[in-house]
Amino acid sequence: NAYLRITGIVRHPGGIDVQWLGGEHARQVLESRLDPETEDWAAIHTNEPPTAVDANFTDPSAHRKQQYRINAERP
Repeated sequence: NAYLRITGIVRHPGGIDVQWLGGEHARQVLESRLDPETEDWAAIHTNEPPTAVDANFTDPSAHRKQQYRINAERP
């Protein structure tokens, strides 16, 4: 019944804050990459279940062209 999705990406002086919604019973993995031509996706944060439906993570080393995606896995 969950709909996994990124709901916001906000830049601030401390980095980039990524917000998402997801389910409570799956591992949530936030991944990023800078250059889709030369880089694979890399996990930068993992929430282990049970997880909150709404979550966020601040990436302190983010670049302004950083790309993000969120995945869910059943443990």
